[in-house]
Amino acid sequence: MEASKQQVGSILAPLAHLVSETNLARIPDEVIHQAELSLVDTYGCMIRGYSTEEAKKVVAVEKSLGGRRESTIFVSGERVPAISAARANGYFGDIMEFNDLVSGHAGIGTISAATAVAEWQKASGEAFIAAVVLGYEVTSRIYSTFYQWKKDYTECCITPVGPPNTFASAAISAKLMRLDESGIQEAMLIAGSLLGVCPSESLEAGGFVKPYMFGGWPASVGIFSAICAREGITGTKTILDGKMGLLRTWSREFDLRPLSDALGENWALMKPRRKAHACCGYTHSPLDGMLSIVRKYDLHPADIAQVEVKVSPYVIPMVGGPAPANALASKFSLKYLLSVSAMTRKGIQPEDTEEAQFNRYLKEGASALMEKITIYPDKSFPHYAYSSIRVVTKDRKEYSELLENPKGDPGNPLTEEEILDKFRTQVSSVFPGKKADRIVSAIYTLRRASDVSKLISALTKR
Repeated sequence: MEASKQQVGSILAPLAHLVSETNLARIPDEVIHQAELSLVDTYGCMIRGYSTEEAKKVVAVEKSLGGRRESTIFVSGERVPAISAARANGYFGDIMEFNDLVSGHAGIGTISAATAVAEWQKASGEAFIAAVVLGYEVTSRIYSTFYQWKKDYTECCITPVGPPNTFASAAISAKLMRLDESGIQEAMLIAGSLLGVCPSESLEAGGFVKPYMFGGWPASVGIFSAICAREGITGTKTILDGKMGLLRTWSREFDLRPLSDALGENWALMKPRRKAHACCGYTHSPLDGMLSIVRKYDLHPADIAQVEVKVSPYVIPMVGGPAPANALASKFSLKYLLSVSAMTRKGIQPEDTEEAQFNRYLKEGASALMEKITIYPDKSFPHYAYSSIRVVTKDRKEYSELLENPKGDPGNPLTEEEILDKFRTQVSSVFPGKKADRIVSAIYTLRRASDVSKLISALTKR
């Protein structure tokens, strides 16, 4: 055992040790409860995502691949290999852009992998929840090594959200498959070489392949990597920090301290970032500013002459472009989303960026309103949570808002009731009646469950 650890040794060793040695008894109750809320939030997004036409095509793809009946695709109840179930469910979770923002989008990769493997391996509810907490932790720790120095999307040309999810999915899949510490570390190292990245062009130019890349693909690669580690395949121990490693691909600098500092003391889920709007997280701060102004001063689109928005410079390449070419791109268009929020005077909902509503809003005034919006970079804003917005009316009145903590931010979190309301709204469009309450009950009683079968049953039509 010691020889194996010496052979494998890498900067991921402390994380592998944390994952290997941590059970539910070592995790604070508040962190466990936040994991339960993350399950509620993420499953709601996955269930709602299943309702799209694209999701039906994803199910058809996974069914066509065949294989052992190990795990379940949500809603449909199709039983497929664990890798396929995780890939499909992760896709569902991302397609509506309503999933959480913890260290990118930790939930969709972590939760889709953990659910599929826990079902396949008949893991207890305790083991499952611990895996979810640890998946968030591994994602967050790796994301923190490079996030503040990451290269601009137009320079790096990849969006580095999926890779940390891939490492985390590998770690928790290996744990649920009962691999030892060395095996968990190998699974992560293998995942680092096999991970899929999301080309930024996928976000900019459309196509419905992108939802695979943030959650579904990382989850499936993580499971595959754990299986490889179980069978004795080894990974590249310098895959992250080597002279041609991933950290140098994504960022100009990096800091390895988050991989080992205060492990088991500071938990990512103590300060979760969740979505109050169904669109790219980079847009939420100015959206809250627009909503505050139009509601407070009873403004309507016809009143607005000019809108000036200032955001952190790194936000602009992703969401600060011209009018979106299609409904998919509208999820990443600050101009479109601000126009819709001014028209509806409510938060962005999944239907606001679906094809029918997208076309309707354009005809009803969103196109004209977008022409009045100008977006500027402001170097004083260090994070996408910061923004300012200035609205000038046709009668020359001016209204301004400065935002630092949009709704859902750790400094302005969604309450438990708000998360449950969001979940019920998402689920009601797919499951009628009291199905939502059954799912919540199954989540809140997981700690006492011998396996996840009751949860899986609640997440399907049967």
